[in-house]
Amino acid sequence: MQKKALMKLKGRKTNTPQRNALAVRLKEARRLDRNSLSPTLEKPGYGVSFNAHVNQLRYYYQRDFVGSIEHHRLQNPKNYRVLEVGCGGGKAANELKGNIFRIIGGKIKVTATGTRRLPVWEQYAKNVDFHVAHAENLSHVFAPNSFNFIHSNLGIGNTKNPKKALFECHKLLRKNGRLLFTSEIPVVIPRKLYKKIEVKRVKIKVYDQFEVLLNVYYLEKI
Repeated sequence: MQKKALMKLKGRKTNTPQRNALAVRLKEARRLDRNSLSPTLEKPGYGVSFNAHVNQLRYYYQRDFVGSIEHHRLQNPKNYRVLEVGCGGGKAANELKGNIFRIIGGKIKVTATGTRRLPVWEQYAKNVDFHVAHAENLSHVFAPNSFNFIHSNLGIGNTKNPKKALFECHKLLRKNGRLLFTSEIPVVIPRKLYKKIEVKRVKIKVYDQFEVLLNVYYLEKI
C-alpha cells in the first residue's frame, strides 16, 4: 500500500507540504529497510513498509496490541476475527495467528490485506487468509460485520481519503468492534461512527537517524 500511495503522491500536482514530506520519509525508510538484515525492537526501523513483525507493531502503536486483542476477545469469545490492513509481507499477521507470545487464550482467525499479492504470502497461507484490497474499498472484498478487531500501521491513516477508509472499516466491524491505526497526518474521527478509547501523538525513532511523529488512534465502533 505504501508503494502505491507514494506513486500517487508523486503524480499529483497539488501535494501538500505534509504529504511531500511523508513521501520523502517513506522513500528513505524503505532504503533503510533494505539495508537492515534483522530489525529489532530496540532498533525497529520502518518495517511497516515491508514485513513488519509483531514487536515492531507494538512499538509503532505504542501499545501491547496483542494484549488489547485478547482483552477484547474475552468479551467476544465466539468466532473472533482480526484484520490487518496493509500487512506488507504478512509476518506480523502470521505471528499473531501463531500466538508466539502465548497471550491469546482462545482461537482467532487472522485476515490480512495488501494492494498486491506477494510471493512471501505463500509461506504464511496456512495461518493467514490473505486478500488484495485497498483500505478505501474493503467492503468490495469483505462482508459487513465480519471482524472484531482491525489494525493498520500507516495504512488507513495515510490513504488518499482516510475518511472513506474509516467508513469502510466501520462497515466491516461487528458491534463494539475495535479499530487501531497510526497516521503521520492527523485524521478527523467521525463521532457518529466511533468512540475514542485513546488518541495520542508519539515520537518514534527510526534507526536512530531521524524521528517521526505518529498519531495513534484506538477506537470502538458505535
